[in-house]
Amino acid sequence: MAEKWFACSSQETMPVLLKALEILYPVAAVRKTNSPDEARAIMLAQQPHHASLAVGPDCIGVSSINLAAAVVADGHADEVILVEHNPSGSLRSRALRAGITRVMNYEDINELVARGTGGSHIYSKQTEPERSLEAPVPRTTTRSEVTDLEEPSCDVYVDSSRTDQSDKTPASRLSHDAILAVPSIPPGRKEHSAPVLVFASGRGGVGKTSLAAMSAVCAASWGLHVAALDLDLSAGDLAHVLGVGHPSDLSALSRSSVPTAEQLKTVSVQIDEHLCVLGPCDRPEMAERISPIVSSLITVLANEFELVVVDTSTTWTDAVAQAAQSCDRLLLVSDDIRLSPASLARMASLAVRLGVARTRIMRISNRCDSRSQANALLHRADIGLETARELRVLEGGDEVGELAASGHLADLVSYEQDFPDSLSTALAKILEELGRLPDCSEAQTALHASVPRKARSWFARMREAV
Repeated sequence: MAEKWFACSSQETMPVLLKALEILYPVAAVRKTNSPDEARAIMLAQQPHHASLAVGPDCIGVSSINLAAAVVADGHADEVILVEHNPSGSLRSRALRAGITRVMNYEDINELVARGTGGSHIYSKQTEPERSLEAPVPRTTTRSEVTDLEEPSCDVYVDSSRTDQSDKTPASRLSHDAILAVPSIPPGRKEHSAPVLVFASGRGGVGKTSLAAMSAVCAASWGLHVAALDLDLSAGDLAHVLGVGHPSDLSALSRSSVPTAEQLKTVSVQIDEHLCVLGPCDRPEMAERISPIVSSLITVLANEFELVVVDTSTTWTDAVAQAAQSCDRLLLVSDDIRLSPASLARMASLAVRLGVARTRIMRISNRCDSRSQANALLHRADIGLETARELRVLEGGDEVGELAASGHLADLVSYEQDFPDSLSTALAKILEELGRLPDCSEAQTALHASVPRKARSWFARMREAV
């Protein structure tokens, strides 16, 4: 064991980190550093394997894992410990590949300091070298074994407050493909909480960000208090499409395991009286720190607003999976111009394996030609899409992309144009199905409007024949 321990962390977490090192390593001398550069320089000046470093959360100027990995690569540290708020499984995996000795949860360290003594045997490298790296990320729900991977036959959420401890399934007995199913009202959601609409797809470029942004704008114009959440945490542009020059930074919520309504106000941007937007992360590398709290974040938003619209990334990350499990309607978007039946079918099948009920899955066919006729039998044989209702959104032309790129997509709501008109009709049908359609003339008009179908002219048929 090293005779000296150095600590590098933010000013807020440094006292707890120093005290924890004194408890865990009572024989070693513990000292703090003032910056990541100073910490690395000090470690380079030490004799190899005579000093160790503990890197805490929120280091200034560099991410904590990058500092820890750099110190490991220098080869002078005996041990390197990384302490983070609610470290995700991906972070633990990256730390293991980088050679970091162990990853600890800051909340566990804080609890250790509060006790004041003991607990060093839990984190001892000699007794359990991989304990903290292999520890599963804490979940708000308890997993149960599911044998039917296509769709669970029953809900598998377990309320820990009402279930005897002896009835819980040990983590070691869980199947590798265990699934969390979502009940009619997920835990933490109020009985009359806002519906959650999640836009997802199996490929990029199908227009789901434009659909999510326009849906939020339409619902806000009907008087609903709407929260638009961007879960494309690394490279999302939902805020930009809605005209926000400086988006909020969701990574600020990673310090809390359960975000509160007051904290949401600090990371949301109010666009108008009825619409606010949250996300993405300011730095792409911070995206994985938000994944563990996405389910809690959506729950708080559903309890505080009247409608929650979620835009997602093309890749189904852990955050997207949690959003799909928490939603009231999962809207799978496809492009009518460039058909992608294979990717749509794979995403629907994945949603079913995640526990999303087939009755919650809907299809949105975007950029439809008003002259074409919908094929109601398409995808009916695919898993997850057997009963999925299809809604069509018409092609809006080049001006939709231009307005979205310039941040003025919301201006379309005041004009009669195929894209906003057909989308408002689709949104009204979804809200009416959920029993949340507002009682206003605009919403009722959109509900009873039909998607126009234009007949092909004679000259158009001749051009097609040629």
